[in-house]
Amino acid sequence: MNYKYINNEDDLVKICADNLLNNSYIAVDTEFVRRNTYWPVLSLVQIATRDVIYIFDAQEISDLSSLWRVIYSPDIVKIIHAPHQDLEILVHLNGALPKNVFDTQTAALFTGLRDNIGYQALVDTLLGKQVDKSEQFTDWTKRPLTQNQLDYAARDVAHLIEVHDQLKKQLKKQNRYSWFEEEMHNYLSIGRFTTEPKEAWKKLRLAPWKAVHQPMLAGLAEWREKTAIERNVAKSRIIKDMELGKIAKYACPPEKLPEKFPTIWRKLEGMNLTNGFLEAYMDTLEQSKNLPEQNSLEPLSCLSQEQLRHYEFLKIVLSALSRELQLPSWLLAEKQELENYVRSSDVEQSGEQSKVREGWRNQAVWQVMQNASQGKAGISLQGGEPLLIQAKSHEDIRICRKICDFFQKMLGKSSKLV
Repeated sequence: MNYKYINNEDDLVKICADNLLNNSYIAVDTEFVRRNTYWPVLSLVQIATRDVIYIFDAQEISDLSSLWRVIYSPDIVKIIHAPHQDLEILVHLNGALPKNVFDTQTAALFTGLRDNIGYQALVDTLLGKQVDKSEQFTDWTKRPLTQNQLDYAARDVAHLIEVHDQLKKQLKKQNRYSWFEEEMHNYLSIGRFTTEPKEAWKKLRLAPWKAVHQPMLAGLAEWREKTAIERNVAKSRIIKDMELGKIAKYACPPEKLPEKFPTIWRKLEGMNLTNGFLEAYMDTLEQSKNLPEQNSLEPLSCLSQEQLRHYEFLKIVLSALSRELQLPSWLLAEKQELENYVRSSDVEQSGEQSKVREGWRNQAVWQVMQNASQGKAGISLQGGEPLLIQAKSHEDIRICRKICDFFQKMLGKSSKLV
């Protein structure tokens, strides 16, 4: 494998000017450590062209501005596999997202390959080549780097351009390249890679309790986010998501906190954070005194029995459509969008913005949902799996409506929204 390890600025500047800026496509990957810090610690940046692989040592090179000019060039396609964390680092270091990013994981999804396919499995599936991932959890901050570490870093970009070529060809063959481009355009929003402290509670991973005190949860999550950023400490080292949820669930008097949550309290004491936490806790209690009880954060939205039957029916329709398109149901329409749909036959009238009505989903998903709701499409079972039936005549419509009525009556026997 032909790669070059670069650990000085002079070589980096020359390589960027003489080679990398002259390419239309480059493969990009990063190696970093993020065990105990809020911000990731960048260690390596790997870039591959069709001819050579470069491994740039971000810990040894103090000025990476020449490299950023390459990555941020709008004229160069950056091929990255599952790029969220790589882009998060770039946003943190440079305050902006690069344009023209090709995510091979998302592209693979639109060709019908399995959801969240890893780089190793993708290379094996498309190219029949094996990728060794034995150094995946190595400590990238230690110097000098071993030969195995450098080999691993090079392998992470070695096949990406070839994978890109195969995926792009397949997407165009399936007439889905425009679908993929639209998805990438929507994905590359800087808000996706940053967290506003006031919005931090929306990203918490909590158990499905019946009710959580939302103002309390939002206030404490905001305090934790600000504290983690200020100290550059991993959020979980301050308070874990589940612990925040428990505190917000019980919302006990402030003086009872050490007794009710002794383990959490000792951890806060050890980090000298009890005063700040108490201040945030009491502020939240004060602000929520006059709020009505519906400010509890319910895990499930309330739907009428009729809406519930409609919702469950559309879930089956989307399952059938998912099977037909070989795309996961969550990509077609998210749960909240389905709920919004069944609350109103016209989402625009309810003031909701729904991506199901935009771009490729409008024809591939929205129209199917409309047809199913109006009895112009239905479902049958084939081998225990739902199969979508589109009506092409008046007789087809009559049959589809009967099928829809049957399924919705069957679903009406269940009152639980899953």
